[in-house]
Amino acid sequence: MVPNPELLQILKVIESEPSLGSRVQTLSPGDVLLNESDSRQRLWLILDGTLRLIKTNNAGERLRLDELGPGEIVGILSYYTQEKSFFGVEASSVSRVFSVSWEAFDRLKDEQPTLYKLMERRIRESFTRRYRRLVHLHLEMDRLNEALRHERSELQTTVQELERTRERLVHREKLAVLGSVLPGIAHELNNPTASLSRNADYLETILKATFVSDTSDRAIERYWEAGAEAPLVETRRQREQMDRIEKTRPGTPRPLQRRLAAIPEALLAELLAQAPDDKALVQRLHSFEAGRFLHTLRSSAHRISRLVHSLKRYARSTNDATEAVDLSVGLRDTLLILSSRLREIEIRYTPEPAPPVRANEDELNQIWTNLLTNAADAVGEGGNITVTLNPAPGTGQKSEQAGVLVEIADDGPGVPVELRQKIFEPNYTTKGRGGNFGLGLGLGIARTIIERYGGTIAVDANEPCGARFRVWIPCEDSAVDPPA
Repeated sequence: MVPNPELLQILKVIESEPSLGSRVQTLSPGDVLLNESDSRQRLWLILDGTLRLIKTNNAGERLRLDELGPGEIVGILSYYTQEKSFFGVEASSVSRVFSVSWEAFDRLKDEQPTLYKLMERRIRESFTRRYRRLVHLHLEMDRLNEALRHERSELQTTVQELERTRERLVHREKLAVLGSVLPGIAHELNNPTASLSRNADYLETILKATFVSDTSDRAIERYWEAGAEAPLVETRRQREQMDRIEKTRPGTPRPLQRRLAAIPEALLAELLAQAPDDKALVQRLHSFEAGRFLHTLRSSAHRISRLVHSLKRYARSTNDATEAVDLSVGLRDTLLILSSRLREIEIRYTPEPAPPVRANEDELNQIWTNLLTNAADAVGEGGNITVTLNPAPGTGQKSEQAGVLVEIADDGPGVPVELRQKIFEPNYTTKGRGGNFGLGLGLGIARTIIERYGGTIAVDANEPCGARFRVWIPCEDSAVDPPA
């Protein structure tokens, strides 16, 4: 290594003056020149060899900060700041240093102006080198921080993927356990369901005899039959019916008005006009409600029976054949079965005559149940849900294909645009824990089922507020059998 020219000049000056030569100190490897927090008020110029700067951290570990060679000056910061030493200095090889006190260095300006100027230059060079090293260290730190942020991001992604994988494994394990117990559950449900269905048939005979056969009013049978076939009455129409009852028969108690409002409009008008007294009114109402409740009871028993059949089929991992399905019937039954859940919500159901679709009725009813309960959770008490059904052509590549469109709209908070595709992904849910806890399976399964029948399901905004789910299914003549 070629010696620094300034350092050679400094050596000549020191060697020419005996008083200066006496200030040269020789260090062996490991010798301590300066301790941390030392208050020695001196400057040291390294003539040859190397010194290392040492700093002790909070854990008591000694860290090497820098390595100084010939021409470097030690003690500069303490000299200019008048503070104790920030770090320690020790020899890392056999070294020689020129030592001068702060007072003596200040006198060099007059006594040894050449040496003073040379050492000043070395001080500036030392500051410049250390500043450049500081900038380099900052740049290196930024690079390392960026690398650390990148690794942290990758680690978070990995952790999230591991968490999703764990959830999928847990879900698969639950399904495996469920599959092993399904046959037993199905068997336990099948017996009371069969008993419920038989008792409904027997109860129909008894009630029919009570309300029809044991009375001279043979027209009462019409109310029985009307109850067994009556569609669900919208909340708005129910209020209109109650207002009509109040005008026709003032003073009729509100609970009785609400029950009477479920009777079809034409039959209700006939009843209000012909019933001679409240006893006859209530008798016909009982006949209507008995027919209606038996229909609901029988529908529920039939639905449970089909569900048990589906559980058995699921446990056997086989597929059931599809059939021609009247969507209006499934929607009506679902609304009736959910009537207690929807009691505080205004329901508008406006079906139009539509051709049958080819599907599995149980699967479609589960979809209606899922969409309606989601809408109920969204609107809460006092909200509004509108259900419409009408024939409609497909869209896109299916624009020429005939089908049936079911729309379930609510006036809740709606679904943000950025989530309208995501909510159909498996294991995604906007519901939290507690009463509205969701696994994020309903809409994902619904889309899978609908697409298997060649249909589509989507969500958009319901003006002026809320969400509108649109389910389109090709009609039976143009539907394609789902793959086995």
